[in-house]
Amino acid sequence: MTAQELLFTAHKQGINVTKDGKGNLRAAPAHLLTPKRIAEIKNRKCELLPLVADLERCGALNDPIILEALALFNIRIIAVIQRPVVTEQTCFDLAA
Repeated sequence: MTAQELLFTAHKQGINVTKDGKGNLRAAPAHLLTPKRIAEIKNRKCELLPLVADLERCGALNDPIILEALALFNIRIIAVIQRPVVTEQTCFDLAA
């Protein structure tokens, strides 16, 4: 099981995996964590930390579609593109 598959499977089971800012992972809620799942998360910690960090940075950590795509295609995030927010004011400024 890849880190992407593990994260997706955990999410489907209602388990949220996050990082704590100290180089550790947090998984919650505790009552859903089996000894097997805890061991899988610990064994994939080095792969999960950057994956979780990238997903948090782009706001997709709890997005089931993104998590499933990562798992299905065994891909990783290489860049996050921030698009400007277009508002009425922006449109007005552009029209002037």
